[in-house]
Amino acid sequence: MPETLVLDPHAQVIADSLTTMTTLMASFTDDDPASEADAAFATAIEEFVVEVRRFDAMRLIEVARQRFLPMAREGEIPVTAEAGAVYVELLALIALTARQEAGTTVGPEAGFQEMSHFVSSAKEELSKVLHLAQLRSFARADPNDKLATVSLFIRGAEVWMRNPSYPEMVE
Repeated sequence: MPETLVLDPHAQVIADSLTTMTTLMASFTDDDPASEADAAFATAIEEFVVEVRRFDAMRLIEVARQRFLPMAREGEIPVTAEAGAVYVELLALIALTARQEAGTTVGPEAGFQEMSHFVSSAKEELSKVLHLAQLRSFARADPNDKLATVSLFIRGAEVWMRNPSYPEMVE
């Protein structure tokens, strides 16, 4: 199958994000979408935490930093749609919270390269958590409160632009 040419990788990330959000919204068919979104979010976090607890939080954060933050020579700004500080930040928050809840400073011994493999595949799960968090905000918003709706759209636009972009791209 021929590879699709993408002229603007950042626009492609945003289009993919919109498709994912639309699909997620359509999957909530209950009469109470806020409760359904809360439950889906809680499940996604719980499943991710089970995996994260296998690793030492500090080492995991360092591996994630190397994987998700673009590297460049001093003075150059790397431009890549694949990188994102939000993935490192979210992984760090989850890993540190999971470590604190477990009451340990070091996770069980991970196998050779197991942490690197986990981080390489974690982006999809982290994106799912981010999308579900945003969807929870949508489901909880009162459509009759115009100020809340405007605030929701502004926060959504900030999240939409920040998550798939490195901070310099947002500016």
